[in-house]
Amino acid sequence: MERIIALAAEPIGALAGGPFADMIGEDIALYLCAVGLAASTAWALDEHGILSFRKPDEWQC
Repeated sequence: MERIIALAAEPIGALAGGPFADMIGEDIALYLCAVGLAASTAWALDEHGILSFRKPDEWQC
């Protein structure tokens, strides 16, 4: 479901990003993009995300 939302938001973000970068400058827009990308992956690193993964019993040797 998250991937569908991301795919739907990409064209909207691309269309909005051009005028926004013109208003604030390309350098600041790129820094904001980097911060946004880092924040978008932070949810996966909490105790309910990737770090909570446990191997199924069937994988035990």
